Formats: sequence, C-alpha cells, structure tokens
Amino acid sequence: MDSNPLLNESNHWYDLALFFTFTQHVQYVKTRGLAFISDYQGSFELLTDPQILTHPTVSPGVDIFGDGNMEAAVSEFEKQHICSYYCKWPGFGLHPFTKQADGSIDDTAKSAADGSIDDAEPAADGSIDDAEPAADGSGGDDADVS
Repeated sequence: MDSNPLLNESNHWYDLALFFTFTQHVQYVKTRGLAFISDYQGSFELLTDPQILTHPTVSPGVDIFGDGNMEAAVSEFEKQHICSYYCKWPGFGLHPFTKQADGSIDDTAKSAADGSIDDAEPAADGSIDDAEPAADGSGGDDADVS
C-alpha cells in the first residue's frame, strides 16, 4: 500500500489524489499514528469501499479490519509519505515529516501542531495514556481540519 498518489502528475485526477494523501496525513496525525483510510474507490460523487489501516499495536494478533489491513503501511507512513502543498499549507497546522539523508525520520520534528504525536507512544492495547489537554481544555487537537 503506497501513501502517495499512484497517478502520473499529468493525469487529470492527480490533484484529487494529492488531496486524498493529505487526508491520510491528517487522519494519521489525528489518530496519533494509529490509523488512516486508504484504497478510496467509487465515483467522483461518492467514495465507497475504503480500507482502514491500523498500526500493529491497535489489535495485536487480531485482524479487525480484514485482509486489506496492511499494518506495515501505518508503521512506515512517516517514512513513505511525501507531503504535498496541501500538507504544507500553514492554515492546516500540519508539519511535514522531516526525513534524514538516510531516509529515517528526524525525531525532533513535530508531526502534529502541538508535537503530541511524537511524545505519545501507543500502549499494547492501542490506547494513548499520556495525551495532555491543550491549555484551553479542548483536548490538544490544534491541527483541527474538520
């Protein structure tokens, strides 16, 4: 499963594909690296049959989303995803994943506007125990794109 558009840049639908990869970035950040939606299908007016991809810690040993749940896609998302201009637009508050020359992710880079995705490690059951609410008590989701 690729976290980047599979269409050629000259394809009429390429910009839409970029937008879908941006939504994956948002979902990845909002779930603190635990899940995102992939394999969008359907028509221009209605998307159907998406595949929910989850991190291996979400349900160890239990296949909760079927054979299409490629856990490695979530584990490797930050390494594989190439941020588009949607991801980089300041109004969304996302931070591009910073890659080192060797392909690894710079641990000092912040993936969420408040940095919480880098600070929180999922527990064995997939929950996040150390999520801190924002100063305004809203739960810390500064990168709200809804």
